[in-house]
Amino acid sequence: FLWTSDGQSGYEIEPSNEAQETGTRIRLHLKKDAKEFAEEARVKTIVKKYSDHISVGIHFIAEDGTSEQANKGDALWTRSPKDISDEDYKNFYQSHFMAFDDPFITLHNRSEGTLEFTNLLFVPSRAPFDLYDPERKSKLSLYINRVFITNDLDAVLPKWLRFVQGILDTTSLDLNVSRELVQSSPVLGKIKKSITKRVIGELQKKLKNDATAYDAFWAQFGRVIKEGLYEDFENRDKVAEIARVYSRKSGGNVTLQDYVDGFASDQKDIYYLTADTIEQAKKSPHLEGFDARGIDVLLMTDPIDIFWMSQMGRFKDHNFVSIVRDQYDLEGIGNAQDSESSTEKADESQVIALFKAHLGEVVEDVKASSTLKQSPVRLVAGTTGLDFNMERILKAQNPDFEGSKKILEVNLSHELIRKLDEMGDAETKAALCRVLLEQAKIADGELPADAQQFSADIIKIGLSSVS
Repeated sequence: FLWTSDGQSGYEIEPSNEAQETGTRIRLHLKKDAKEFAEEARVKTIVKKYSDHISVGIHFIAEDGTSEQANKGDALWTRSPKDISDEDYKNFYQSHFMAFDDPFITLHNRSEGTLEFTNLLFVPSRAPFDLYDPERKSKLSLYINRVFITNDLDAVLPKWLRFVQGILDTTSLDLNVSRELVQSSPVLGKIKKSITKRVIGELQKKLKNDATAYDAFWAQFGRVIKEGLYEDFENRDKVAEIARVYSRKSGGNVTLQDYVDGFASDQKDIYYLTADTIEQAKKSPHLEGFDARGIDVLLMTDPIDIFWMSQMGRFKDHNFVSIVRDQYDLEGIGNAQDSESSTEKADESQVIALFKAHLGEVVEDVKASSTLKQSPVRLVAGTTGLDFNMERILKAQNPDFEGSKKILEVNLSHELIRKLDEMGDAETKAALCRVLLEQAKIADGELPADAQQFSADIIKIGLSSVS
């Protein structure tokens, strides 16, 4: 029979006048602007892209009559994992995905039953150049019965696993279904749950068996994985188990469970401090009260940290507590190793009145600190304030965002505060109050609000001490 169609008005079927052996012959009539599809290289490229791995060989017959197989006719993922070497997997990963690193994890599984599919997935060891592309596209290729369908597949892995490369081959989808319908197929939804669970499980194994290698991987992909803590409600708890956070006490990365296991006596919450860098965080006056009691603090430096910690709110039964924003009381927690009760203190009401008189409406309030040990002052968020890193992010996005007023906490035991009343005339005391406020801002990674005034105040204090 002869089937013909112009691609516009349907098709016709009629008996064929040609003697045909078993099989089908297809003639394509190309438009004038589509001559490239008659070129040998173009035809071979199309065959290789869509049918490289089907079990039947596709042969290209040149004009001189010579025949050459244009596809491999073999799919690595259809073979048993025990018959594939690590080198085979590595070569396939590097050639198929044009990668230059070795895979950190290789997952090769076959699922049978009501849902049949094979996945060959590779977790890279180095971040690709487009890891932070705003579109956050998946890198999985979908095959149906070894026939390539699409490599634009966002329905099989969550966005935070977009760095995973690989092949998904299934017999549970029809070849004649459009790519748009494939994306919304409930079959892919079920496959997504299965594959995501497997990837998380393998990452858990890596973390447990080789924390050093996992930390190298985390340095490459940690920021992206943290997106799962913020947006993947279904898998959030499992993602939290593979997350790495920096511990002040251990001086390196730990898991959230490690932090909980190292709680000080009577500690119930997870304390954290956000900063631009680890070094900046380590020098923060906010840590002084925690160090004195042997309480560990997580130092968080990724911009996304404040978002996922605020979104999650807690890990298991333990609340996340920002030590610059949230209300907390360290009394009774850990082992206090100071002699605060015997330390001479400045008069609280007098000191607070002095700061309020000279700072006015610049701060929301002035209070005596219960946590400062070495530093004279620190700033904490006001009653409706945000975490300081969150404010910096919002200011970067909107220059008109002014942030909220903060509370200045004063260390009444600090020598400078105790001698504040002796520091020259009223103008000198006012200058010192302003300098201490700006010093607290600098300690939190901020710049002085008025550099000229800050400079003038320092000069005035210096001249006063000389005289």
